[in-house]
Amino acid sequence: MSILATVALAFLAAVLGLLIAALLTTWRLRLGVVKDGHWRFSAVLRFLDGRGPPIPISGGSRKLQKKGVRKPRTRPGGTAWPAGPEVVGDAVDLLRCIHLRSAKVSAQFGCHDPADTGHLYGLLTPVIYGAGGAAAVDLDVAPVFDRECLEGIASIDVSVRPIALVPSAARLAWHLSRGNG
Repeated sequence: MSILATVALAFLAAVLGLLIAALLTTWRLRLGVVKDGHWRFSAVLRFLDGRGPPIPISGGSRKLQKKGVRKPRTRPGGTAWPAGPEVVGDAVDLLRCIHLRSAKVSAQFGCHDPADTGHLYGLLTPVIYGAGGAAAVDLDVAPVFDRECLEGIASIDVSVRPIALVPSAARLAWHLSRGNG
C-alpha cells in the first residue's frame, strides 16, 4: 500500500508542478478573422512563449445572418447597467496584462450611402494613421464608395502570463459581483 501511495503522490506532485509551470510561463495566442461572405474564425494557443506545439482552440465558418435590434441589457431593478470607475479601472488593468506582439488588418468597407462611408472612414482615420507608427501594427483599410460591403482579413498575436491576470480578474469579478459597477 505504501508504494501505491508514493506513486500516486509523485504523480499528483508532477501534475501540480506542470500546472504551476504552465501558469508562470508566457502563453501566445493568435486570433484570426476572415470575412468574404462568411465569417471564419481561428485561434491557436502556444505555451512556453510560442515554443510549444500549436493547440487549435476554435475554427470554422458561420453564415452571416441579419438580426433584429436588441434591447439593452438591464439589471433586475430595471435600469441599464452602468460601468463605474472601479469596473473600468479593473478592465484596463486586465488589458494591461495582455501584450500585443503584432496586429494586421486588411479590409474594405462600404455603407449604403457614400456619405456614411466617408464619415466612417473619417472617424477611423486617426486609428489607421495613428497606429502606423507602431512597428507591430499593420493597418490597410480602404473605403468602397460604390457598394455596401465588408471584406477583409484580421490577425492579432498577443502574449499573456496567466498568473498576472489573477489579481486584476479577481478585482473585476469582485466589483461586478458587488454591483459597484
